[in-house]
Amino acid sequence: MAIETHKCPIKSCSAACPRHHAMCVSHWRMVPKHLQALVYAAYRRLTSRRVTQAAVNDHRKAVDDAIAAVHEKLEKKDARRQKDQRNLLDE
Repeated sequence: MAIETHKCPIKSCSAACPRHHAMCVSHWRMVPKHLQALVYAAYRRLTSRRVTQAAVNDHRKAVDDAIAAVHEKLEKKDARRQKDQRNLLDE
């Protein structure tokens, strides 16, 4: 039986991750712990016996916030890298 997968939602990442994971492990580790906790809590509500539209919306928002946090960290890292490269060229 094959595990259903999806592409990691982080830009420039092509990793396949299990359907029930929000993103690949390397990017999940970049999500702040408080956002990870929100995603886990929303997922538990989503998988309860009585799924509501509010639970679906909460889970989507929690995952979207986690994705946005990773993108923000990656953008800051890229900006630092570009700044460091410019500084090296100026020397």
